[in-house]
Amino acid sequence: MLMDLLCVTFSQIYNIFFWDTTSLLMEWFLQIFHGPYLRMKSREKWACM
Repeated sequence: MLMDLLCVTFSQIYNIFFWDTTSLLMEWFLQIFHGPYLRMKSREKWACM
């Protein structure tokens, strides 16, 4: 239950802060250095949504 709540909260935070242009650029920048790790986290995020 708590994990579901955290998951939803994280999704909302992600939608608010990470879909704007600056954050997309930051994500692109991070992917250059942390591609595999970021893809793994991204799969977790979409799975929880």
